[in-house]
Amino acid sequence: MYGFCEKLRLKGMAEEDIYFARRDRELIAALKLRAEAGQSKPALKKREIKVDVDERSNIELVKRNGERSG
Repeated sequence: MYGFCEKLRLKGMAEEDIYFARRDRELIAALKLRAEAGQSKPALKKREIKVDVDERSNIELVKRNGERSG
């Protein structure tokens, strides 16, 4: 039987999986709509993607990775 801490960890992982699955479905639906409309250009450029992060260090990391890749 799992301990309390293990249950909390598993709960957090499940919530994260649900969040990203929902996000993926929304992105796929947007791609399908754009394909049906005949648009081939992406709606957002790399620099325009919004990031929902609380910690400043993670925001800086995202910015640095964006500068290197784009």
